[in-house]
Amino acid sequence: MIKINNNIDIRKSTKLESQAIARHNERLHTYYTNENINKELSHLNTYKQFNEERTNERVNGVQTFNCVFTISFDRNNNKEFKEADKFANHYIKELKNNFFPNNDLISKNWHLDETTPHIHFSFSAYDNELNKFNARQQMNRTLLRDIKTWEKEFINGTIEKQPKIYELKESILTKDQRQELSKEHNLDINQFSRELIEKKLNTKDLREKYNKAKELERSKGNQLERQEEDRTNKHEIKELQRERDRNQLVKRWGEFKKDTLEIRNQIASIDRIGAQLDRWNSELSKELKEREKFEQTMEPHIKGMEKEIEKERDKGPEWSF
Repeated sequence: MIKINNNIDIRKSTKLESQAIARHNERLHTYYTNENINKELSHLNTYKQFNEERTNERVNGVQTFNCVFTISFDRNNNKEFKEADKFANHYIKELKNNFFPNNDLISKNWHLDETTPHIHFSFSAYDNELNKFNARQQMNRTLLRDIKTWEKEFINGTIEKQPKIYELKESILTKDQRQELSKEHNLDINQFSRELIEKKLNTKDLREKYNKAKELERSKGNQLERQEEDRTNKHEIKELQRERDRNQLVKRWGEFKKDTLEIRNQIASIDRIGAQLDRWNSELSKELKEREKFEQTMEPHIKGMEKEIEKERDKGPEWSF
């Protein structure tokens, strides 16, 4: 018998949170804070990808709506698993058609390696009709209340149609809660069970206390699961942030080495130009020295010629008759 109840949990997730949840769902980590995970049963898990996940480049922008839904059945009974998967597919399809018609279904994961079998599935926060991420308008308290109302009607309708396959799962009182109520009504704690409450002690006051106890038990269980999942997600987000920081450092180191190489090439080019200028300066100095030497050599000859010209000028012109 497959036991179902209205317990869907929907959360908005950023880019880093979506990556951490995806790695958790696919069991890609070696370390998990959740002690209920039995790695020897992880091979029973299933994963199905429907659409590529769009990336929201905003730092804290919502990228996905991640959902969790619990269905109790015998994980070793393949027939029950097929029926549970059939119900889950119909549930997700109707949920999408009614509340997320413009959002892509990204993936669906069955986790059968924990205490209670459950299913993870996610919708993209990208609105295909508006062509943008629109989580604030899409996901709000009114929508969540409407989903809870729809879910209750959907599950009750499924149970009414197939009562031999599905039944409503109800929380059982803890020992402390049963002990407290049994003292009030002078009953033996071993006899104080759900059947006695529903069949023999159907008083208004006790019924209200029983319902409050059920709600308390359910909320505590959901709170513990969320806290455990939050711890896991925070650990995985930190790992992703460390990995991102390492990648940024590697990228910056590569850019630094590239800049350093360019600077070295520029320095080498400047050194080559300096060497060329030194050669030109040396050749110019050599030419100047040779010119100075030539001038010193020619100076006596020039002076001698000037004297001879002066002498000839003093003699005057020679007349012949």
